[in-house]
Amino acid sequence: MGKTARFRDVFLAAYAAACLVILAGCVTVTQRQGVARTFKFPFLHDYSVENRVEFDWSDDWLALDSDVYHQRLAGPLSALAASVYGYRLRMDVETLRDMGFNETLMLRRYGAALDYGNPIWGRDQTGFTFAVKKVVVEGVLRDVVFVVVRGTFGRTEWLSNMNACNTWAKSEAKDRTDVPILHEGFSRAAECLMSALAAYVVSNSVDLSTAKFVVTGHSRGGAVANIVGAELDKPAVGSPFSAVDRRNVFVYAFAPPNVTLRAHGALRARVYDNIFNIVNPEDMVPRVPIALWHAGRHGHDLMLRSFDLLPFTGSWTDPAYVTMKDEFKSITGYEYWHTPLGTNSTVLLPAVLGAVAPSAADLYFLTPEQIADGNSTSVHSILEMLLYRCMDDARSREDAISLGGDVEKLSQTYSTVSSGESNPVFYSPDGRDFSRQPGMFNLPWRLSCMHATQTYIAWMKSAERHGPAAVYANWKEGGE
Repeated sequence: MGKTARFRDVFLAAYAAACLVILAGCVTVTQRQGVARTFKFPFLHDYSVENRVEFDWSDDWLALDSDVYHQRLAGPLSALAASVYGYRLRMDVETLRDMGFNETLMLRRYGAALDYGNPIWGRDQTGFTFAVKKVVVEGVLRDVVFVVVRGTFGRTEWLSNMNACNTWAKSEAKDRTDVPILHEGFSRAAECLMSALAAYVVSNSVDLSTAKFVVTGHSRGGAVANIVGAELDKPAVGSPFSAVDRRNVFVYAFAPPNVTLRAHGALRARVYDNIFNIVNPEDMVPRVPIALWHAGRHGHDLMLRSFDLLPFTGSWTDPAYVTMKDEFKSITGYEYWHTPLGTNSTVLLPAVLGAVAPSAADLYFLTPEQIADGNSTSVHSILEMLLYRCMDDARSREDAISLGGDVEKLSQTYSTVSSGESNPVFYSPDGRDFSRQPGMFNLPWRLSCMHATQTYIAWMKSAERHGPAAVYANWKEGGE
């Protein structure tokens, strides 16, 4: 055999071996992509104490059907939605960076970046974090865009929560029976966010036709996420997002208030079937705007189990409920106290609001009897006045406001720590003050606890162990 032939044979053998090595490497990479990594998602606890909770995540999960609820997605997204409350500690950045996102490509809008004096958006804005990366999903190299929306922060955004339809109410030509479809404060915040998102995807050369969008948020952030998801599903005429495939959009909103002021029936679930709203029925926030006004949300409402669905001994024996309570204590240091009457504890506010304002329009309009009595103050004006008197502006004390701080200021729900001599303060190793554990008869704290991100995260941890059917009362409506 000549030297040329030997060289050729050696070259071909080496080439074949190299191909096998590369192929084996590709198989290994593919296999590894399917294995979820465990992340310790950080989020800010009340009193500015940092907590961490473990969830798994794999980018391969974005190949799942977006119109089917997936617990493996809901869990980590509940923690990610909570992390943006700790934006000052860059908790969102830490988590997203660990998930493979480049920090230099993130867009975060909080603090001074939210100009509530903006002539276009005014106080109808909210904080958010955008992140983008390229990932091979379903054999295609795609852009993956995360949109994480922060919940209410400070008095200004609470006033936006109260903005059901201010502009319409101030207009001269208005029909009180024809209120706007969307809650103005939430929809304008979503519009502002979408404007920023449009610029963001252009600046990062995102291919919208194949891109995967993951949208999440808690409370006000959940309401904005709900509307953003609907806009990505059915873009308005001329929208820059017209190329988005709704099958590539995943929306998980936690404790979202209602976003519509007019019912549009089954359309909410059928058209927006990739939007999942996780709701604690003992939580007051998702009940407003109230049902009497025909308010609602886009997508599917998945109702968590409530205390009044269990026998009296159920809270001690139901495995999913017990796990949820254990998880709550694990991440907060506090015992979980449900509302004393279950869902009946949350009917008072809607009942009172419905009595003084039978429709959304009645928030702004005075009855003939009120006018005859010389009353010139609408229900909406009274509510705004209460907020101004009871709550600080975030700009004036931003460093002192934490998750739950607004609720604490409004209702004074937490007990005052006594002096060290009469009631010593005991701290856990991570600095949490257990002497502030509210008692079982502290109804305001228990009501605010029902809305806390920690409660929703604890339920998601329970669902991972026992399955969604064990934690959702209406699971048959929710998916597989």
